Amino acid sequence: RRADCESGLGYSDVWLPEGLWIDWFGGYVYKGDVKFECYRKLEQMPIFLKAGGIVPMQQHTPQGNSLGNSDALEVVIAAGADGSFTMFEDDGQSEAYKSGDGAFTEFKFSWQESNAQFNICAASGNLSLIPDNREYKLIFKGFRKDCEFRIGDTALQSEYDEKSNSYTVYIGAVATAEGIIVTVCREGGLLHDNSDFLKRCFDIVIHSQATQAIKNKLYYDY
Repeated sequence: RRADCESGLGYSDVWLPEGLWIDWFGGYVYKGDVKFECYRKLEQMPIFLKAGGIVPMQQHTPQGNSLGNSDALEVVIAAGADGSFTMFEDDGQSEAYKSGDGAFTEFKFSWQESNAQFNICAASGNLSLIPDNREYKLIFKGFRKDCEFRIGDTALQSEYDEKSNSYTVYIGAVATAEGIIVTVCREGGLLHDNSDFLKRCFDIVIHSQATQAIKNKLYYDY
């Protein structure tokens, strides 16, 4: 990774295979089969999720150091395509996992242009290894503003972050042996259209080492 003195950003050479990709930090949608220089703030990295990608993680607990079999999970879901992920959990101590002893939780994402479903499937296997109930923090990346979320006919509250084009939805007390389905919908389409690109470009220009005259010209020319 290299640093650009004028913009104050770090950059790396990136190749994205064919398909759609979602920027982890910015929520922007990229078309694959392309090579480019990827500029990011120094505290960020060029991380991209394949459309439909699902990343389950343990929620952060302040001053907590335990790992595995958590009763609170954070799951990131990337817009744009169907996806699935099967999470395997063992006892974290023995070698019983070698014989298949563990719990399996499958996450499925079914994508349509204006309607999508995220399914936390009922866990299978040795359920004694995981909590009876789990809380979920779901982060939907690469979505447009004004999406609606619900479980059945019950509307869910969501928080939208324009800097990352992401929604955060909190769900409590999901029975691991039963699972749950979250629906997200929006007339006109769910996938972010990158329409705020000028705003982001201006942010880079404002924090760059360019003169005020150049900044003014770039701003007012657009």
